Amino acid sequence: MKRQSAARPKKRGPPATGKGEPILVRLQPAQLAALDAWIARQDAQLSRPAAIRRLLEQALAVSQPVKSRTQKARSKALDLASTQLDRLLDPSAPDEGAATPKTAAP
Repeated sequence: MKRQSAARPKKRGPPATGKGEPILVRLQPAQLAALDAWIARQDAQLSRPAAIRRLLEQALAVSQPVKSRTQKARSKALDLASTQLDRLLDPSAPDEGAATPKTAAP
């Protein structure tokens, strides 16, 4: 009887780089040129697929809705903005936190 080997046969092709859904994206020459130009401007040399993933992450991060603030936080932000605008518009006005000079009583 012939002895069986415990080693598995080698798989064909390159090893898997990660789990995920592979997709095919067809780019027109102008889009491909713009992608290559974007890659050239980056600090690290990226492959086209890595560049597309990075651009997708950036686009999705920007499109996330801003978390709703509480009424108290909105009111405080409005007060701070109003105070800052008042200071910018009228620099001669005294700061609210600064001590006001005392006037002599008549």
